[in-house]
Amino acid sequence: MATRISRREFVVGGAGLTFAFALDLGLGGRTTGALAQGPIKVNVWVSIAPDGTITIVNPAVEMGQGGMTAMPVLVAEELDADWSKVKIVAAPANRAYGNPGFGGMQITAASRSTPFFYMPLRLAGAQARRVLLDAVAARWNVPVGELSTEPSTVVHKASGRRIS
Repeated sequence: MATRISRREFVVGGAGLTFAFALDLGLGGRTTGALAQGPIKVNVWVSIAPDGTITIVNPAVEMGQGGMTAMPVLVAEELDADWSKVKIVAAPANRAYGNPGFGGMQITAASRSTPFFYMPLRLAGAQARRVLLDAVAARWNVPVGELSTEPSTVVHKASGRRIS
């Protein structure tokens, strides 16, 4: 039985969980430049290096259907990542990267990778964005609702503060 959940419901419902992830990243106390001294793994799909490079894991083999761009773009768009700072890597052999359309096995077949990964990758990007927003809100002691993003940047318009 499929469960339908809107993006808004996912983000709102997962706010506490993503905040918990943000607290566990060891991000507190750093407000200049990047949030961390070393790369942080925001979730299984996204890691961010101090130089602003965003690494997105691509779960499918490129077979001429745009898998090395189409699927990472789903994550990058939700994350509000600057595409020029995105690096794409192939997923390691791990069930975490299994294709939902093929019972969770790591299979690339039948032009179905992008359709089957569409929602999981969008949710991964939205979750990563929310983790970063929550971390910055906690550090700056502002409501997360006052923050917004621009490509690869969290912005607090009221104070003019920005952080990559």
